[in-house]
Amino acid sequence: MGRKHAKVPLTIIDRELWEWAKYRASILGFKSVSGYIFDLIKLDKNSEAIMERELELLQTILKILDEIGLILERFERTLYIPSCP
Repeated sequence: MGRKHAKVPLTIIDRELWEWAKYRASILGFKSVSGYIFDLIKLDKNSEAIMERELELLQTILKILDEIGLILERFERTLYIPSCP
């Protein structure tokens, strides 16, 4: 038998959204609207974690590009490139 969870009151602040949630929950095969809502919360939480990882990756890429720029500057200083007339 499934695990019981605590029930808490829910205030419906938008009847149209509530009806949409009930409709989507049934279409998607959820046993209850709360299962659908908690899946949405999980998706939101996971997308936030993904965005944080993407930001860290972007910062790393920017640091690498800065380092490449410094290397290229040093390399250009060691080259003699004559001016074209």
